[in-house]
Amino acid sequence: FYAALARTAFKGDSQKSLHHFWEMVAYIANTLIFILSGVAIAEGILDSDRIAYQGSSWGFLFLLYLYIQLSRCVVVGVLYPFLCRVGYGLDWREAIILVWSGLRGAVAFSLSLSVKQSSGNSFLSTET
Repeated sequence: FYAALARTAFKGDSQKSLHHFWEMVAYIANTLIFILSGVAIAEGILDSDRIAYQGSSWGFLFLLYLYIQLSRCVVVGVLYPFLCRVGYGLDWREAIILVWSGLRGAVAFSLSLSVKQSSGNSFLSTET
């Protein structure tokens, strides 16, 4: 709404204040997601006897990480000619950052927690 209709209603300092306000709201929401994720993960690891260490799990996690990076390389590589010609363009350094960065941060935390909760075998208590 603001970008489409109300941009002319805010001028100078009020526009800067509004921008800082929404930056602070985003920062607080991001912080809350990380805190809640930490609490949920800690509760699941510390309070559950069902989670046990298995030596082969680390190997599978490493292979999964390699597979994800490889799949990102393939996607960015296939779309690289298109991405170079559209928008601002894309050079090889930005393509490397695209491959490495992936989906990280608060969005990934909230998606993983929602998938874990909706799968039906969540280790989180109902209070959490």
